[in-house]
Amino acid sequence: MQVKATFYQFLLIAIPLLVTSSIALAQSQPAPPSAHPSAQDYGTDCAYANFFAGPATATSGAHLTGTAGITFGQYFARRLGKGISASPQFELGIAGPIPGGHPVDGFVSADAMFANKLPHRPTYPFLTGGYTRIFATGNAVNFGLGVDLGKHDSNRLIRIELRDYYLFTGPTQHIVGLRIGFGTLIAD
Repeated sequence: MQVKATFYQFLLIAIPLLVTSSIALAQSQPAPPSAHPSAQDYGTDCAYANFFAGPATATSGAHLTGTAGITFGQYFARRLGKGISASPQFELGIAGPIPGGHPVDGFVSADAMFANKLPHRPTYPFLTGGYTRIFATGNAVNFGLGVDLGKHDSNRLIRIELRDYYLFTGPTQHIVGLRIGFGTLIAD
């Protein structure tokens, strides 16, 4: 129980720190110059590939297990710079150890991501959610929130994300992780 309380205390500190630091970083960045005035009005279609890694915790009933995960993800056709938009997102990853005696378990997800660019900042807060198949354990839904940091006309970005995978088949479990990802633009 002490580990569980410590984890929740960590989340209570980490989430406000994450939000505060991303806002401070966004406010300290100058507005990016635009090659054409209409570029900010219409946004840019894009596709990015991401590689994530980060610590997580897995819970099953009263059991709490420290775990870690590595994920490859890709999202498509996001209209950056023009309001909130929905984009399909796919990911493939591994996490472990998982409660139930699985040292490592793989998963695949199909999600929708809702993002919006902050005005005059290279910052894109987002919400995401969808279906996940965790291979050895069962079906799950996932949801998360985070921020992409990077200019939409550059080839790279950094993603900071808090994600929960809720397994609703078999023994009820949560896999909650704080992930840091590095993304790159996929050229057409």
